[in-house]
Amino acid sequence: MPESKRHPARRPTQRSAKPSHKSAQSTSGSAKAGSSKSGQSKSASSKAYAPGWRGSLERASVGPLFFLNSLPRLLVPLMLGVLMIMGLALPWHWTGIFLLIPAAFLGWLMVLSWPLLSTAGKLARAGAVIGLIIGCVLRVTGHL
Repeated sequence: MPESKRHPARRPTQRSAKPSHKSAQSTSGSAKAGSSKSGQSKSASSKAYAPGWRGSLERASVGPLFFLNSLPRLLVPLMLGVLMIMGLALPWHWTGIFLLIPAAFLGWLMVLSWPLLSTAGKLARAGAVIGLIIGCVLRVTGHL
């Protein structure tokens, strides 16, 4: 078909060359990273954390989050599910304590992601944590 009769949307477009991922700045930054006094890489040490208690929580959470990221993808949700089932299904009242572990884990993740969440996300996550804590209290007191 001649070029003039083709539909404009079907015409091949000229694509620009992709920029290279390595720049002069990144190569010079990697040389400086090895000479860091603290032993940390330049990118990790230059991360801006929030001030106060939030920043200290973010700094303390870096290691555990990297560890959780290295685990198989389904292991963490599977373990949380097992703990919740154990907390609700086992016949003893004290097994409600098993509900505190998922509540603490979800609360930790909620606090870390709080600034990025929408209002609906904040309410949903806070509701899940509060629900687990209420379930724990009801289970331990024998009402559930």
